[in-house]
Amino acid sequence: MKTDQEKFWSSDFGNKYTERTHLERKYFTTRVKMWSDILMHSNDIKSVFEIGSNTGINMEVIQFLLNKKISTNGIEINKKASLIAKKNKHKIKNISVLDYKPIKKFDMSVSCGVMIHINPKYLNKVYDVLYKSSKKYILISEYFNTQPVTINYRGFQDKLFKRDFAKEIQKKYKLKLIDYKFMWSKDNIYPCDDTTWFLFEKN
Repeated sequence: MKTDQEKFWSSDFGNKYTERTHLERKYFTTRVKMWSDILMHSNDIKSVFEIGSNTGINMEVIQFLLNKKISTNGIEINKKASLIAKKNKHKIKNISVLDYKPIKKFDMSVSCGVMIHINPKYLNKVYDVLYKSSKKYILISEYFNTQPVTINYRGFQDKLFKRDFAKEIQKKYKLKLIDYKFMWSKDNIYPCDDTTWFLFEKN
């Protein structure tokens, strides 16, 4: 592994994250709301590829909203999470995004809460994976900040980074913006971390 961040998420901390957020199905209703808004503009997808898919909860929601026959694929650095995703019939490889070489394209490539945990020196690699893995749509849902900043994450340093990921990937590949939306932590109906999602289309 190239970075401390990769070691961090493949370790016991990543296992505990899986138990805390996905096995407890935290914010499941919020995910349904988020994907309902996204799929209003992209309901023609038949295959999805997600980096950092964890147990595959986003794929589960997409199948629930559209069609259970949609092909759900991804990569996940944490072995425990990837095994759970495989049991749930998703095609997941237990590998870091920094070691992954795209060999196939899917209707939509996805990053939800993943790029914020990537060493900023390697973000261009992640952008490249998302772009090369997509036939048409790219969806990113991350913490937003106008300038790159590093945030203390549960007592750990250099494990969470905020920036304008959308502006960077859009500029790099000249992507067409379809829609975006801010999800507020104080929402009484759909609580979530303060996150902004962006849906792009390849030209």
